[in-house]
Amino acid sequence: MNIRKNIFLALTSGFLLINLLGLPGTIRSAGVINIVLAVIVWVLSRGLPQKSTPLPEAVSPSPPYPRQYYFLLLVALSTGTASFIYEIGWIRMLSMVLGSSTHAFELMLSSFLFGLAFGSLWIKNRIDRTSSPLRLLAFIQVLMG
Repeated sequence: MNIRKNIFLALTSGFLLINLLGLPGTIRSAGVINIVLAVIVWVLSRGLPQKSTPLPEAVSPSPPYPRQYYFLLLVALSTGTASFIYEIGWIRMLSMVLGSSTHAFELMLSSFLFGLAFGSLWIKNRIDRTSSPLRLLAFIQVLMG
């Protein structure tokens, strides 16, 4: 549900607010909205009771991670880097077609948000049923490429 709002806001800010307020007005309105939300959260959080949790007596050192975790971290880093490169490439190609980098950016941003939401839903329904999560990860990486 939250991702739909983000996609809607990205498209609305690009196509509607920039036409109505211009780029400086859209940036100012986003800043004002952020400040208003920060004040609301600050006021609401002041009414919450403070909880203090006692510290544990002794903290045992955590065991080192297996090599598989470091491999997965490297895969996550590589996937994120490739996604940013794809995004910049698509924004540049769209700006050649649309003539406006603002509209190209908002279309690409909403596409990436939709892809994250759809991909999360897809993997949520399949991750518990897979016999080999690493094989599924490899398949997804090849599919993304």
